[in-house]
Amino acid sequence: MIIEVFQHADREWTFRRIDLMGVQEHDGRYATQEEAVAAAAATYPGVAATVITGEAGT
Repeated sequence: MIIEVFQHADREWTFRRIDLMGVQEHDGRYATQEEAVAAAAATYPGVAATVITGEAGT
């Protein structure tokens, strides 16, 4: 399983889970990267999140 934290074009941050079953984007939006990373860690304890930069089109 991979957890990616990324920024939307509206400058809000969120995260998604990628695994063999597909991609599941989290519904929450966060003002900062740090808040999104903390939320991902709380949702998926023990799984390190990867921060993705440069995805303004997402």
